[in-house]
Amino acid sequence: MTIKKTFLMTSPVILAPILCGLAVYSSLPSKMTTHWEFTNQPNGFMAKPLLVFGLPLLMLVFQFIVLFATGHSKDDATRLNHIVMWLLPLVTVVAYLTTIQFNLGTTLDSRRIATLLVAIIFLSMGNYLSTVTLSDQSRRQPKNPTRFYHRIGYLLVGGGLALLVSLLFGPWVSTVILGLVIVGLIAVISL
Repeated sequence: MTIKKTFLMTSPVILAPILCGLAVYSSLPSKMTTHWEFTNQPNGFMAKPLLVFGLPLLMLVFQFIVLFATGHSKDDATRLNHIVMWLLPLVTVVAYLTTIQFNLGTTLDSRRIATLLVAIIFLSMGNYLSTVTLSDQSRRQPKNPTRFYHRIGYLLVGGGLALLVSLLFGPWVSTVILGLVIVGLIAVISL
């Protein structure tokens, strides 16, 4: 699939939440909560029009950058590319709908929603990376690329599963697990 087709296919998904925002626009406060601390306390705000229209448009720009800057060719149809091309649309829809619902007065646990989203991303990417088999020994590849990607994949799958379990506990557990996954990724990459 070409970059242009991918962008045209994912753009409507990224922009569709605007319709939800328009449907409840008059019920939304003029100053909307857009960010929460890990303890679920609001700590970031934005004007209503900027959130309702700006968030999806900003994510569309990010999608454009991700797709065109990475330069996937039309022959490059790996599962990872399919996962990556749908990450921003997924994040946009979940973040947008969560933010709209919170600002309409619905009680939501933003920490659990964000943790679940990160866990899904880790599991999706890790599941793919743990199955990669490469033999390319180019300058840009690690010494043993298959083992390198498998380690990252297993770390992401383990981290994703641990994040899912952390949803049963307090916010500090999710924070520690996320920190350990990041440290683990840095360790694997620097080997």
